[in-house]
Amino acid sequence: MPSATPNTFIRYYLRAVDLSPNQNVAIDPASGYYAFNIEDGTPPQFANTTVWSDTNFSGPFPVQSLITDFSGISSALIFYKLGTALWDSLAYDSVQGDTFHFHIPPISNSMAIRYYLKAYDASSRLNMATDPANAPNVTYIFYATVGINEMPKIELMINRIFLKSINPDLIGFYTEEDYTLEVCNPLGQRVGLISKGKGKGNNWIRFNTWQLSSGNYFLILKTKNRLLIEQFLIIRQ
Repeated sequence: MPSATPNTFIRYYLRAVDLSPNQNVAIDPASGYYAFNIEDGTPPQFANTTVWSDTNFSGPFPVQSLITDFSGISSALIFYKLGTALWDSLAYDSVQGDTFHFHIPPISNSMAIRYYLKAYDASSRLNMATDPANAPNVTYIFYATVGINEMPKIELMINRIFLKSINPDLIGFYTEEDYTLEVCNPLGQRVGLISKGKGKGNNWIRFNTWQLSSGNYFLILKTKNRLLIEQFLIIRQ
């Protein structure tokens, strides 16, 4: 019997002819036929999913994905986590052909945003798949910064070389405004306050990274009306 795709209804019967002069014929079943349906055991497939990079955009953040399945798609959702908030979800906004359109709601504060997609097919088994495949343990993630403008009075200069060691180094920046200089993790949580006070024009602040483990961090310089964020990486050996 040849191969067939899921959701194919197959009918069959057997016919045999012996080698006698009469060439007797038998059929199984004696009348009618056997029949069965090939169930869809394959989960939906994702392709061309929108992958957001770090951005100054405050949203909403459109996400689209090509989702296909032999049985069609019964439901598709986007799950998102804004900063330290709990996971939330939304159904797709619209679908054109096999391309599903979603969105992540807008934000009012700078934060890390995680998201992934989940889809169920329309088979009797309701096969499910996520994108990325191991979500929510693995997700898409980007950092959205709100309120960053061009800053002619503030320049942040970071010597990235020291970040591979545990030795302290200096951060230099220029401002005469009150400022706060802090470190946040990718969730938007502050993990260290480096310095705060009144700027003196050229400012040099000693930054010791010994309390930070390996990983990505954001160095955030805030003044009354300005915000500047610089991402950096610490590698412990």
